Amino acid sequence: PFRTQLAKDKAHEDSIWTTAWADKNQILSGSVDETVKVWDVTANAGSAAAEDEGLEQLALKQTRKLTGHNLGAHSLDVSTATGTAAVSSLDCSIRFWDPASGDARGTIDAGPVETWTVSFSPDGQRLASGSHNGCKIISESVRRRGGEGERNGIEMMIAVVAERTSELEAKLAQQKKDSMA
Repeated sequence: PFRTQLAKDKAHEDSIWTTAWADKNQILSGSVDETVKVWDVTANAGSAAAEDEGLEQLALKQTRKLTGHNLGAHSLDVSTATGTAAVSSLDCSIRFWDPASGDARGTIDAGPVETWTVSFSPDGQRLASGSHNGCKIISESVRRRGGEGERNGIEMMIAVVAERTSELEAKLAQQKKDSMA
């Protein structure tokens, strides 16, 4: 059974909507306060009562605060392949971060409606997102070599999603037009 090992009061200025493990010693939390916080999880000298129950005592230390989201940080996931965090917001965007450095790695405009959820594939190479209109976008992280040199996977993911979003919008518009005829 699960037991509470650590509770952190006032971890954010408002409600926490989402959490995800970046690795076995790091947690990310996203909040209505429009931030994502990166927390290191470390073992801590515990109380005698906790040790008697065989529980390891844990401590959380905030190491980074990622800002730039609007309308909250609604959902987040971390790629097992790259360690990149994807964070959705109700402002119709998906932002990518390097939790280790705190650096922004890019943004996808996933509109025209809010993006409620994001999830990386088990191999960390694809990202699925969902919105309130039932639209799911699956984007792929790819590396290409060409005249511009090698582009990183996040840049290519952003380019592929922008292209596929335009195609999807055109397809939806055509379906709507066909249904009215």
